Amino acid sequence: MYDDSDDRVAIVTGAGRGIGRATALALSKAGFTVVAMARTDTDLVTLCDEALDGTVVMHVGSVTHDRDVHMAFKTASVLGDLSVVVNAAGSAWFGPTTDCGLDDWRSVVQTNLTGTFFCCREALRTMGDTGHIINIASVAGHQGLPNSAAYCASKWGVVGLTKSLAAEVRASGRHGIHFTLLSPGSTDTPLWDALDDSPDTADMLQPDDVANAILSIVTQPPNISVDEMMLMPAKGILPFKR
Repeated sequence: MYDDSDDRVAIVTGAGRGIGRATALALSKAGFTVVAMARTDTDLVTLCDEALDGTVVMHVGSVTHDRDVHMAFKTASVLGDLSVVVNAAGSAWFGPTTDCGLDDWRSVVQTNLTGTFFCCREALRTMGDTGHIINIASVAGHQGLPNSAAYCASKWGVVGLTKSLAAEVRASGRHGIHFTLLSPGSTDTPLWDALDDSPDTADMLQPDDVANAILSIVTQPPNISVDEMMLMPAKGILPFKR
């Protein structure tokens, strides 16, 4: 699925900040035309300004709205052959579950899980015989963490969704479509802004670390599928401050 043609197109959600931004820049520098989707246009403008040696097309929208997702994929299909989709949009709410309101819960689940579903569904409708869909989960999708019920639940959902879709495309005979579940450990992104007392980010992964892992996945020969990858800081999971 990786080639040197000029019409390779990628969609990256959550492209305004953090992992999504780093991934959009990395794919653009690697020769992809990147449809960068985010809710904030100013973040996308600065992203495009930074991508001096690549092509980034802005798409302002939310992954929680299926029409916004549909329009992003429509834009991609006009630009060339959609070959990579990276679902990096994310939201978090941290605190005791007794303090978590319904709106807090819905915001996290709709962004992290429902948004990923919308994008995967649209990718399967848009892609041809080959393509790579990378869903960003989290270590929190594999183990429970305190004061993170909504976030953990949403990321566990991403794990199940990704594994189910991987089995589905294989059963349907679409062997050129590869799903990858990518689960980073603690990463230095604005996600931690949701905490009143954020942890020290010095020993966390950096967004570029995750972006480089994504590049390694999409540049594998087409007969190889990287089904799952977990990236951890060398010092392991970083605890929340108490």
